[in-house]
Amino acid sequence: QVWFEDEKTTLTGAERFFDSPPVTPGKNYLYSIRASWMDNGREVSRTRKLPVHAGEQVTVDFLRPIQEKLQTMPRALE
Repeated sequence: QVWFEDEKTTLTGAERFFDSPPVTPGKNYLYSIRASWMDNGREVSRTRKLPVHAGEQVTVDFLRPIQEKLQTMPRALE
């Protein structure tokens, strides 16, 4: 199951294609896409927030975990 901006879609299959409503060139947009599926009897749900610009094609892979940058905080001197 896939939700595009909190609207459940009716498409099925491993690959799905969506066209956004018309967007203004030069403006930044952020779309929220959520996917949910069963994996070994457990529900998996992942959400991605994708920056989009006019004329761009964006691909999202829900099977790959998001790679977050690790930030280290400096230690206070004792």
